[in-house]
Amino acid sequence: MPRVSRRAVAPSRPCRGSLRLSVFDLVPRHVALSYVYYFDGRLDPDDLCHSLGELLSGFPFLAGRLVRTAAGEHDVRYDGGAVSFVVEDDDRPMPRRASSDGTKQPFGATRNSIPFWRVALAGQPLFRARLSRYADGSALAVSISHALVDMHSFCALMDDWAGAHRGATRTPPGERGLPWPANSREHSALREHFLHFNRIDALRTTARFARGGLDCETRTVHFTQSELAGMRGEAQRTLETGEWISTNDALAAHLWSELGALRRFDRGTASVLTSIVNLRQCGSRALAKTYFGNATLAIPATLAEDGSAGLSRRAAAVRGSIRRLDDERIGGVIAYLESRARKDDLRGVWPRMDVFESDLWINNWSKFGIYEVDFGAGKPSWFDMPNVPIPWFSLVLPAPPAIGGVDVHLSLPRAAACELGTGQAMRRLHAFA
Repeated sequence: MPRVSRRAVAPSRPCRGSLRLSVFDLVPRHVALSYVYYFDGRLDPDDLCHSLGELLSGFPFLAGRLVRTAAGEHDVRYDGGAVSFVVEDDDRPMPRRASSDGTKQPFGATRNSIPFWRVALAGQPLFRARLSRYADGSALAVSISHALVDMHSFCALMDDWAGAHRGATRTPPGERGLPWPANSREHSALREHFLHFNRIDALRTTARFARGGLDCETRTVHFTQSELAGMRGEAQRTLETGEWISTNDALAAHLWSELGALRRFDRGTASVLTSIVNLRQCGSRALAKTYFGNATLAIPATLAEDGSAGLSRRAAAVRGSIRRLDDERIGGVIAYLESRARKDDLRGVWPRMDVFESDLWINNWSKFGIYEVDFGAGKPSWFDMPNVPIPWFSLVLPAPPAIGGVDVHLSLPRAAACELGTGQAMRRLHAFA
């Protein structure tokens, strides 16, 4: 039987103040994120608590609570509060990454996590951590409100915690200011990046996603570096325009094609692949290296399912949707969101994820340094996260460096997940093996 103890960790130095959230922070505030790092070495809970206290001194808002100001704006207010840190000692072997494609199994390392679908209400925690110490390793799980970080900022946060643990010099987080001025020429086309609800419909949609999540299974599929190179080579070879596309464009196009076939879009209808794009890589205005917060946008690419949309056309559509994100469009999106915020109407704006109608969704984290985190017991041997309760959602993670390639987590309705496991659909996914 695992032995569990609970601790409250406060900043090592008293901190009081507030953090103003940007409009990009407020859009995903309905969601919490949970991640688990698995280490073959043993992590010491006392040392982790000490370094977490140091981390909280630089990032005190992690121990804060979301509040609404009298002006209707959203702040995170912190006044020296603590975060939950749970330690579990378990004599069983540590869970290991599956060596082959298959159904993703549930795991208990995130039992201290914040639920995925949650509304960030006043007084609720924004950050929690859990250390599970097994007979042959350790698992460090972190759960955090999406209002505070996107994946880029989360990786920076974990690097800072690991640096504090090793006694390294660290860079404090920077401002959450956005370098793109709000563009007054905001127009209706910018609405394609979002879903829009009134308050009642937003609650109904949350319930629909919750129900849909209960019918989801997650299948993990590993693509080798050779397979990824084959996808890009084929897409680039058959691309008539000769424009450059990335390996991630080709992978997105391949998943779009195969999952679209699994979903059985009607011939002649339009299918949509919505990608989550990191705005740090778009436009001519660069975010400061110390920028900490959310800076992502949902970008739809659309094609008619007429039988002629091969890998190259899909990859070009993905790349073209990203190229549209110039300074003018990003500034227009900011103006649109700020206008909704002034009307206290942002709670009805969600990232575009029309997965119940025509969308497939993809989020690619393969370029993040997930496996570079080192708390003094070696770098992680595996990184994982709970099943995402969104149907037709693909999450691309880097595979462990010793293996290479990527691990794709496919969240599918149960019937589609069963069909994927029958053989033919899986062979099509591995057509470039």
